[in-house]
Amino acid sequence: MRKALIALSAFSLAAFFVGCNESSTSASDTPDITSSETVETISSDSNDPISSAAEEIASCASVEISSASVESSTSTATPLAVVPDEDGFYDIADIYSAAPATSKIAFVIRHAEREDSLGQLSNLTENGVAQALALGSKLVSEEAFHYGSTDFVRTRATASYIAEGRGEVATVDTLDEILDGNYFIAVPSDSFDSYTSSHGGSWTFISRWAYNDTVANPTVNANLQLAYSTYFYDLFERGNQFVSENIVANISNWSRVSVLVTHDVLVAPLIIYASNRAIDLQFFASRRWANYLSGIAVVVDEAGGVLVYPVRGAETGYMYP
Repeated sequence: MRKALIALSAFSLAAFFVGCNESSTSASDTPDITSSETVETISSDSNDPISSAAEEIASCASVEISSASVESSTSTATPLAVVPDEDGFYDIADIYSAAPATSKIAFVIRHAEREDSLGQLSNLTENGVAQALALGSKLVSEEAFHYGSTDFVRTRATASYIAEGRGEVATVDTLDEILDGNYFIAVPSDSFDSYTSSHGGSWTFISRWAYNDTVANPTVNANLQLAYSTYFYDLFERGNQFVSENIVANISNWSRVSVLVTHDVLVAPLIIYASNRAIDLQFFASRRWANYLSGIAVVVDEAGGVLVYPVRGAETGYMYP
């Protein structure tokens, strides 16, 4: 299994290896209900340009993990003295401890465990509260953190409980534009939700796109590629853009360390991007998905060099929903 991090300069992003692997777009955490064995047809209309055969997809789906374009690194950033777990995730506390005091850090993570109810007002479960408090307790220090989240009860509560676990009383900034769950999606959320609800569910479709899943039948494969390009931006181009424009461009306005809480529909692609598709979140095949409190760490050193790590705040970085 390959494990990778991405090193970037502030606006010129280049990847290199250290070893080598919600859910509607409105961030409602709607679960997928269609298993990989019963993936539905891309379209039942044979005249639809993105149609395909469901049985063909289900019977011969096999992920093709291809590396991102890897340039010679021009970043001056020195990799941190951290080691990933066997799944490719780095512990958030290890990143915090290893980063120099002169570096700035932004953790972009999924919220803690939520209630079964959906929507903006869905809160954390008791276990979710415990998860957030436990993560905060691992990050105790004298310095104050910056906290931001989307305008959802569960994301704001996660940030607040992480702060409480650190011994802080947090003011949580609302950062909907920076932490937009639709960031990787190229169509309006209602169009995306309508499509995925009848084509395997959003987790299935997002993971197939993120790993550039291919099938043996060339016609079906061509239709899959067309569907990917219709509904999504390019994973690596958009991931680089998120890091440079949403995080690096704003990090100087925040405290040295920021905890930014969002949703899995953003976090899962970011993890896959940051690991260069080496981490297994192939929900369509392995049934793995981004766990609560997982995400990425963006570390910016004093010279402007940038490192991006896939991280976890819980015991494991993935879950079986």
